[in-house]
Amino acid sequence: MSALRRTASRPGRLVRVLAHAAIAAAVLLPAVGPGPVVAQPTTTAVEYYHAGFNHYFITAYAHEISLLDGGAYGGVWSRTGKTFQVWTGAGPGIAETCRFFSAAFAPRSSHFYTPLAAECEMRKQDPAWTFEAVAFYLQPSPLGTCGAGTVPLYRANNNGMSGAPNHRYTTDRATFDQMRAAGWLAEGNGPQIVFACVPATVVPGSPVGLWEGSVGNGSLLYGIVLPDGTFYVLYSVPNTESIGGVVQGTLTVQGTSVSSVDARDYNFVPFGAVFPATISGTFVSGQSLTGTIAESGASVSFTADWVDDSIAVPSLALTAGTFTGIGATSAGVQATSLTVAAGGAISGSSGGCTFGGTATPRTDLRAFDLSITFNGAPCALGSATIAGIAVYEGEERQLFAVGLNGARTDGFLFVGDK
Repeated sequence: MSALRRTASRPGRLVRVLAHAAIAAAVLLPAVGPGPVVAQPTTTAVEYYHAGFNHYFITAYAHEISLLDGGAYGGVWSRTGKTFQVWTGAGPGIAETCRFFSAAFAPRSSHFYTPLAAECEMRKQDPAWTFEAVAFYLQPSPLGTCGAGTVPLYRANNNGMSGAPNHRYTTDRATFDQMRAAGWLAEGNGPQIVFACVPATVVPGSPVGLWEGSVGNGSLLYGIVLPDGTFYVLYSVPNTESIGGVVQGTLTVQGTSVSSVDARDYNFVPFGAVFPATISGTFVSGQSLTGTIAESGASVSFTADWVDDSIAVPSLALTAGTFTGIGATSAGVQATSLTVAAGGAISGSSGGCTFGGTATPRTDLRAFDLSITFNGAPCALGSATIAGIAVYEGEERQLFAVGLNGARTDGFLFVGDK
């Protein structure tokens, strides 16, 4: 039976369960994916838009941001509301990013950024472009993957549609896909067409993210808090590493306090029952989450640490495969097999019950939105469709998937290994 295993290097903590989710110059780089980066100072790159040109521009220079926000350059550039983090200095795997400017397409002009040494040198030889400076630092991604503590940066070019070249840089996958649908060309590597990696960011004043820690009764826990307040807290049977169940509900945030009055504890092992619960606690964004879970006249404390690569896009390509383990509902546990296809389709069987569904990568958290429909008898949930979250631990090659039925009276929890 699959278990919520601990790693030898991190005793007493629940194994982490989420995955770390081409331009020609990129193939000149070594064919190795980026790993975790050493902590380096960061700053914010701010995006602006010129409606007349249909051009985008980013800058991390404080003086330039101040000028643009003050209406400089004719006041034609306005913030889009999009930002992302960049490094301010070099480090292991982090490359200086060249900034170029061109006025050769007057009256339109454009800037161009690249952390790829070969692309930088090639552009320096192009008389239409002027090298301005090393603007900031990015982590190249020749395989289209990003490691712990980073998130994908996407790059798209306008294919000359405005009469001049222009590139857009974004960490928002939905924005990237919208640009592609509008005729912009994707520039990047791997199945997700990732251009580079940038530092992951904490959501200020929010408990959003992934949390791992322990419960006062001896259980291990892994918590997932989504931007809309929905949360899932997976836990083990007390004093073991075997899966016990999941507490799910909606968090209300007031300052640094969190509470939930609609939580339910799906205690699949050992009780096979669902219990109403409440939660109260406090948090420090990107650091700690503590509190109590109360149900059936008793309460238990919990404490958890923020997972440093919480804010990242998971990779279907890395997750894809067949996992074998256990599936649990209030009716009990069954040997279960679950397959995730490279495109996100899910299929599986559990004790003679078959099911299918989809896993969709989120763009705001290192997790997949999950939907599974069961195919009737002998499935404990009949022909119900459940919705929830799936997470993949690449190092352990382990998948966790949890979903609830529409009435929140039962659910399905899967833990398996590839």
